Amino acid sequence: MARHPRAKRLQVVLDLAQRAEQAALKSLAHQQQALLAEQQQKDQLLIYADEYQRQLSTPTGSAIQAGQLRNTMGFLQQIETAIKGQAQQLSLLQQRVEAARNEWLRCQGKVKALQSLLDKLDIEYAQEQDRRQQVEADEWSNRMAFQRIKR
Repeated sequence: MARHPRAKRLQVVLDLAQRAEQAALKSLAHQQQALLAEQQQKDQLLIYADEYQRQLSTPTGSAIQAGQLRNTMGFLQQIETAIKGQAQQLSLLQQRVEAARNEWLRCQGKVKALQSLLDKLDIEYAQEQDRRQQVEADEWSNRMAFQRIKR
């Protein structure tokens, strides 16, 4: 199907918008992967903290030495500090994922709008071409009829 001259020019804009949409989608995927990795790291820290808590609360039959207790408690505090830091990092990454998702949705909306406009222009152009062909056919038919009458 022939394209509307304006649609030909807008095709370049659509191509650029599609590239931007793909870049936004890549960015979203990257941010989601980073979020997942950080969540897994936080989960691992929670498992470590739980294991050390169990070591302290489970009687082993032998007395825990003061130095060992102090070291374990200090390590638990370090893990808890790391968990808090991880929670802050997760919050930041969730914001980044949301921003990347919003950017992708914006780009996707632009692509859909441009595609819709191009489709509309192509349909209008095809209808215009059909009308022109019909007018030309009618004129040709009228000329032929006039020439037959003239003879």
